[in-house]
Amino acid sequence: MKSWQVTAPKTMIEGDFSEEITSVSSAKVKITKALLNRSDVFACLEPENVSTNIPGSFGVGVITEASEHCFGMEKNARVYINPFTYCNGCPRCKVSDFANCPDVKAAGKDFPGFLREFGVFPASQLYVLPDSVDETAAVFIDYIALALRVIDTLDINKGDHVAVLGGKTLGNILCQLIMYYQGVPILIDSDEENVELCKQLGVYYTAEAGYTAAKQISAITSGRMADKAVYTCDPKVDPKLAFQLVGHGSKIAFAGFDFGPIRLNFNTAMEKQLIVYALTNGIGNISSAINLLANKAVNVKEIAKRSAEFSAVGNVLKEQAEKVEREEKILPVIVNLMN
Repeated sequence: MKSWQVTAPKTMIEGDFSEEITSVSSAKVKITKALLNRSDVFACLEPENVSTNIPGSFGVGVITEASEHCFGMEKNARVYINPFTYCNGCPRCKVSDFANCPDVKAAGKDFPGFLREFGVFPASQLYVLPDSVDETAAVFIDYIALALRVIDTLDINKGDHVAVLGGKTLGNILCQLIMYYQGVPILIDSDEENVELCKQLGVYYTAEAGYTAAKQISAITSGRMADKAVYTCDPKVDPKLAFQLVGHGSKIAFAGFDFGPIRLNFNTAMEKQLIVYALTNGIGNISSAINLLANKAVNVKEIAKRSAEFSAVGNVLKEQAEKVEREEKILPVIVNLMN
């Protein structure tokens, strides 16, 4: 079965990868679409830092074969594949706090990603997609799940002003969900494309990601500053702004699936007695994310426009890796595995 494999920095080849069902509660899935993000680009740039050579952070597919105890998983069912696994034995897992398991593993980094034709997965890792959710939208489910975790962790309530630093994929989805839960997002970004996309979705307040951001937030909030803030690990936005844009005792989340070095001076955070969280997965929120997509609460149409055929993946990842080296903007790419 075909797959894409990283063999050296910025070098990928088409290779073979096959798995067979060995468990009574697993299913074989024909992967139909995969989503490549910055994590996959880092895997292409620095393959020595990952333990698998098949990238592809998120994926959806169709069940082609199910074992006898793979309950609820029928042949030909469309499924979203959970890209994260956890140990199920640590103190966190024993109290069902799986998102904070110290041994969370990610597809494309710790086990083979979704740039392969087929994969075998336990039933617990598969989520059947309703007819109203198409596969192009479904590859963004974990972005929605992570955004939900941010909202729950920060306890974002009706009327809260929330500074969202970075308006790319996660920031875009997060702004939509803050509005859905009746909060007030304030997008902090200097990228005109990101800002315009969020404005089209109803984001009213925006501010430049620079030294005037605090003054703009103060004007929007009548001097109170933002109630909460989220830094989406966007390298084009200075993370120190997160500390500057909120009031005393506020909560801040640093959230993202992929991140480079983040250097911060915590003096402002200490002076303001801020509460800071680091969130890198949306474990536990996948079913809710699927329901939000099914109910059209999140619109990913504009951020799902970048696509590539399976045969072009090598060139796509190489180009994106070179953009990262030049410190240029990169965005997720949907890979079609059906042709």
